[in-house]
Amino acid sequence: MKRYLLLILILFVLVFFSVLPKFRNQETLILDDSVRAEQSGSFIQLEQGIVHYEIGGPIGGEPVVLIHGFSIPYYVWDPTFDDLVNQGYRVLRYDLFGRGFSDRPDAVYDYALFEEQLLQLL
Repeated sequence: MKRYLLLILILFVLVFFSVLPKFRNQETLILDDSVRAEQSGSFIQLEQGIVHYEIGGPIGGEPVVLIHGFSIPYYVWDPTFDDLVNQGYRVLRYDLFGRGFSDRPDAVYDYALFEEQLLQLL
């Protein structure tokens, strides 16, 4: 019985440490070309920095822009993005500066910064 418990514990530890990297806080990563190359979506250089975004749906589709909230990057929109694209909308979602895989510029994170980011992205 002790052998089985030990085996189960060892398996648990191995599985735990093999999936742990997937749950690390990705907003503490140094954002460089190698990190960004592993991500889905696209990147574009704007005046304040690089922005991570994804656009989907037909070019002629009705446009929809999805902007995430304070703390969760654009992946919060995964089901909504997919559903809207499947309905024929042209959908844009992106990471605000300071979140996800967009740059973290040395700037005041206020309405003006995010408004300018969206205007440049559009």
